[in-house]
Amino acid sequence: GNLKSGIEWFEHAAEAPAPTPDEGFAVLYELAAGLEQLGEAARALAILLELDADAGNYRDVRKRIEMLTREQAGSRE
Repeated sequence: GNLKSGIEWFEHAAEAPAPTPDEGFAVLYELAAGLEQLGEAARALAILLELDADAGNYRDVRKRIEMLTREQAGSRE
C-alpha cells in the first residue's frame, strides 16, 4: 500500500547482489516501475537505460525507455 516505502525496499534490494541475473533484472524493473508511478520519470529512465544495457531485450524496457524519453523531451520544451 505504501509506494514510497516499497521503493526504498527495492532500492536496498538493487544494491545487494542478486542470486541470479534474472532476479536482479526483475528488481530493477520493478524499481523503475515504482519510480514512474511516483512521477520520478528521470530516475526511472536512468534505471531502465542501465537495465537495457545489462539485460538487452528485457520485457518492455525499450518501449518504456522510448515513452519516458519522449516525456522528458516534452517537459523541457
